[in-house]
Amino acid sequence: MTLPTDVAELHAQGWQPWEIASATGRSKEEIGKLLADHDADLRGLVESVPDALSLGEKSETSEERSPARGLLSPSSLSSQWPMLDPAAFHGIAGRVVRTLEPHTEADPAGLLLTFLAAVGNIIGPGPHAIADAASHPARLNVVLVGQTSRARKGSAWAQIRRLLNQVDPTWVSDCILPGLASGEALIAEVRDGNGDDLGASDKRRLVLEPEFARLLAVASREGAILSAVIREAWDGNQLKNRTKRDPLVATGAHISVVGHVTREELLRRLADTEAANGFANRFLFGLVRRSQHLPEGGNLDQAALDDLALQVQTAIQGARRIRVLQRDSAPGSGGPWPTRSSATAATVWPAR
Repeated sequence: MTLPTDVAELHAQGWQPWEIASATGRSKEEIGKLLADHDADLRGLVESVPDALSLGEKSETSEERSPARGLLSPSSLSSQWPMLDPAAFHGIAGRVVRTLEPHTEADPAGLLLTFLAAVGNIIGPGPHAIADAASHPARLNVVLVGQTSRARKGSAWAQIRRLLNQVDPTWVSDCILPGLASGEALIAEVRDGNGDDLGASDKRRLVLEPEFARLLAVASREGAILSAVIREAWDGNQLKNRTKRDPLVATGAHISVVGHVTREELLRRLADTEAANGFANRFLFGLVRRSQHLPEGGNLDQAALDDLALQVQTAIQGARRIRVLQRDSAPGSGGPWPTRSSATAATVWPAR
């Protein structure tokens, strides 16, 4: 079933069914039936495609070959809005999202990704897994993709920041970097000491970039090192500014990024070069939208926030006691912070 043009456009932009009904003058029931029928038709179409017609055998346009455009093309958003599996809301992160969710218009996926990136930065580079000789600590770069103002990307950050200000106010005041002007500036933030310059005493930084398109624009300038610095930082390598006038080195930096961008800006700014050179591959892109309508705002009880902050503090303290995470056939320790994954995890992971 083909959706009416006005409904299809709003649905592709991530509008909720009740918002589409209000904007198009239709009833919520009518919109719900239109979307349900449309999704059923799409599922039937996918199931009817012969198995032999694999992705590798399809002819692709240049747009479809682009990782960014293929992922976020209008056609990819016209079907049912993607939803996270409930398993994503495991443990303390899930408790945070479920506690905050009734009191905010932010998307649960936006809350989850923002929390994981921020708390991973607070924890630091100590706890880590090893894959192919490379260390992988709790270092995440995430970008929330959604409409300006309507997707409530900023609301997700505001909720998480308020919580973490109770968890670790020193980190909130000292380690959040609002935006990036250059790769050199990022290195300077976490620089090693040199002579009279004592350098950065805390090498943790969360880069908050509410205009991620601006970061992409800076990274694309001729001679800019920002893209390379972000890639090296995610890999945990030493960061270097090789200019003769003001050479800087940063060792052991723990840098995470939280960005906000619209789909249109992302498609326009994320050049094929950045998609191919590994820059985009070091980010988790989450599609977000307003989850509900709260004209009067949320009303999370302060006692509930205090209790949640205490749970997060306890989780962070437990995480910092871990060094190397291993995945093998040994059962977990039974505690909340096992250093080995379960036999089930060891069986499932290779199939992913």
